[in-house]
Amino acid sequence: MEAINNKKLYAIAQSLMEQPSILIFSHKNPDGDAIGSAVCAGLALKSLGKKVSYAIEKDTAGLYSLFAEGDCFGEEIGGSYSAALVLDCSTSDFIANESLLGKCGRVIVLDHHLSNGGYGDEAYIDSNAAATGEILYDLIKLLGAPLSTESANALFLSLSSDTGYFRYSNTTAKTHMIMAELYGYSSSFSAISEYADSYTLDRLMLTKTAIDSLEFFYGGKLGILSLTKENDLLQTSDTEGIIDIVRNVKGCVFSAFIKQVGDSEYKVSMRSAIDSLDISTIAKKFGGGGHQRSAGFNMQAGSIAQVKQAIIGTLEGIWTE
Repeated sequence: MEAINNKKLYAIAQSLMEQPSILIFSHKNPDGDAIGSAVCAGLALKSLGKKVSYAIEKDTAGLYSLFAEGDCFGEEIGGSYSAALVLDCSTSDFIANESLLGKCGRVIVLDHHLSNGGYGDEAYIDSNAAATGEILYDLIKLLGAPLSTESANALFLSLSSDTGYFRYSNTTAKTHMIMAELYGYSSSFSAISEYADSYTLDRLMLTKTAIDSLEFFYGGKLGILSLTKENDLLQTSDTEGIIDIVRNVKGCVFSAFIKQVGDSEYKVSMRSAIDSLDISTIAKKFGGGGHQRSAGFNMQAGSIAQVKQAIIGTLEGIWTE
């Protein structure tokens, strides 16, 4: 890999070096990038003698259990910290355990979401990075922290999760060059991907229910799945990846998955199959954010039908029935 020459990221590295204690945050319902980035950051900072704790939720898919550091997720946080390190979170509203930021002296943000306008006391946003883990790789080099088997595995989870196992258009030569180096530290990547791809019988039945709800609009260009909170399996099963069932349908260029999370609250995940349709701009209209081809938002509404109509209405200027 070529030498890293980035003044803004170097300033973040210097700031972290000055912090004796760091509390690591990420977004609610953490995915592979959030978990992998947090583990990698924690290991790097611990290797430099920092006190590190995690204000990270344990994900329902159990990805945290792939790492010994994951045992520290969900622990009670006591005392104060000189800094908070917020990873992979496009807006402060999405930070899990946000109230714990009050225990931290300053807030440092690292993210790769296009919609992140920068918040906190210091922020480094690189929307060209395939995953936040790609930024963490550069940061580790600037910190002079060592890589290990566990940090390599964490970076693999981060990069593979956000690139669809290196199939999506955000995958770059740099992504593959990082992976080439990581193979020198670990031979467990296939086991991690097999675990990440596996699911429970409850998850399979939840997927079946979602497929039964599937509707297409605009001649098959838009596909929408939905699940209501009355489905008990939502409390115990993760829904990560269910939207890809629609995303991979030929001719479907915009897919959405609506999940009811409260009496009048809905979480919407969206995917675009083409670079020319930037769905992060749609997510922003509803107070959310994300990437050009992967974004989401939360919405207050009286029913799933109202949420569907809101999504359809945003596309009226693009397509007609």
